[in-house]
Amino acid sequence: MFRIGEFAQIAQVSTRQLRFYDQLGLLQPVRADAQTGYRYYSIRQLPRLNSILALKELGLSLEQIGPLLKDAISAAELRGMLTMKSGPGGAGAARGGSAAASYRIAHRPDR
Repeated sequence: MFRIGEFAQIAQVSTRQLRFYDQLGLLQPVRADAQTGYRYYSIRQLPRLNSILALKELGLSLEQIGPLLKDAISAAELRGMLTMKSGPGGAGAARGGSAAASYRIAHRPDR
């Protein structure tokens, strides 16, 4: 398990972002120490975080992302959304508009 700062560094997000996702119920820590308040995350949570970030890159709001995560959206479905957003031939992703989303989806294992 990783402390919030370590996990944030691995995932290349801020600790503030992780705390906000916890508040919204999108990505809750595996464990929180009652005495210190430290949040602990597992590497197994990285695919879920990548899904959140990829969906945000695609223009979805956090309110829209929550239900998609509950439905356990697959990497293939995420890639399909990216393709649709990018337009014919995936030109949008090539321009960099969704490059981060493409990367996060590509590095997310299928379920």
